[in-house]
Amino acid sequence: MNAQSAADVQVPTLDLLVEDAGIQGCLAHIPALPGCCFRAESVAELMDTVLARIAEYAHWLLAEGLADITSETVALTRRVRIGDLPGVRVVKKEHLPGAPVWESGNPAVLFEHDLQPLDDGTLVAHLRFVRRALERVRELVIPLSSAQRARRPAADRRSIDETLEHIGNCVWWYDTRIDDDLPEPEDL
Repeated sequence: MNAQSAADVQVPTLDLLVEDAGIQGCLAHIPALPGCCFRAESVAELMDTVLARIAEYAHWLLAEGLADITSETVALTRRVRIGDLPGVRVVKKEHLPGAPVWESGNPAVLFEHDLQPLDDGTLVAHLRFVRRALERVRELVIPLSSAQRARRPAADRRSIDETLEHIGNCVWWYDTRIDDDLPEPEDL
């Protein structure tokens, strides 16, 4: 355990963006922490669990060798290592009504934060996060048989192959926000 005190590990206040689908639940985004988003059944549950979810995120970063992707993740993972996560301050910055984005085809909320361009360092951090997440998915999927990947857990749920196709389509769609001339991916 590092002898560093909690006072030496500064984490700025983390802005929380809430996409609220009412009784269908909500989705939280913490823009300063690349890839840190999570669902909750209600805004009250979201606020009650936000520090636990941030801790899960920080532990994942540490396990995946990504603790250094931004200055905020460096400070956060140091706080987690010394056991002072309660010292992290989270403030609900934006709270907008929306659709359940976890269901395909629903529109996502456009936050004021989304209108700000990313600096190069932040863009690199997000790309590094996505690259590692996709590597982890690949590591988990490669050992599976084609039958395992094609099996649907329920009639209204996607198979692993269908989920992977959906993820690919999402990545392409986000890329087109950067370059409208990006061609559609080829069907495999």
